[in-house]
Amino acid sequence: MQAAAQKLVAQEGAIDGLVVNAGTNIGKRAWGDVSPEDFSSVIAANLNGAFNSINAALESLRSN
Repeated sequence: MQAAAQKLVAQEGAIDGLVVNAGTNIGKRAWGDVSPEDFSSVIAANLNGAFNSINAALESLRSN
């Protein structure tokens, strides 16, 4: 993610805005069917993906 943000800044000069839309889905979505492993996988993709995107772009966003 960091490399992608750096490449974008090198090509365009800055990141002016960021839309964070990270996520994944699982087949068994009913609470009674979700295993702890499946839940952890969804949380890892949804929250870590958003965090990593923001973290990679933050320096450029703050400089504008």
